[in-house]
Amino acid sequence: MGYLRALAQLTGRVDEAMAAEERFRATLANAVARSRETGRAERTVVLMYGSAESIGVDTSDSLKGDLLAQLFRYPFPAKGSDAATASTFSVEELLAQQPDVALVYSLLFSADDRTLSAQLADHPVWQLVPAVQQGQVHEVDARLWGSGRGTRSLTAIVEQAMALVPAP
Repeated sequence: MGYLRALAQLTGRVDEAMAAEERFRATLANAVARSRETGRAERTVVLMYGSAESIGVDTSDSLKGDLLAQLFRYPFPAKGSDAATASTFSVEELLAQQPDVALVYSLLFSADDRTLSAQLADHPVWQLVPAVQQGQVHEVDARLWGSGRGTRSLTAIVEQAMALVPAP
């Protein structure tokens, strides 16, 4: 929101920015209330990306991880302050947190690239993750989930997350 406010000041669009911020905050507050009312807040969710050799997780210290932590149980803090390893998790570490839902944005660079969930499909430990066993692994749009930062993108992420995470 700080960036939005600063940009609004620079461009003379303070009223539009305030309205966008208010819409987003209302959407988030509504989603938080619905998540609690429906029991979704008790569901453990992970947002992950990368490859089977190097699984990245949007930690609760990141924008998307923090957003999801407001809606669901999100036990994925950064693992230290080293940027190269703070968000890298093994399949075993994911299993230890028992996620009910896995949201996956695959970074594909060619038509031959396989999605992260496809790369993990035959991994024996991945098969033990509750999200996998319950059919709750969802490939989401990498452009939105991986790089969306504005109020419209974050609103879409909140709405998609609420649609993809089922009530218990």
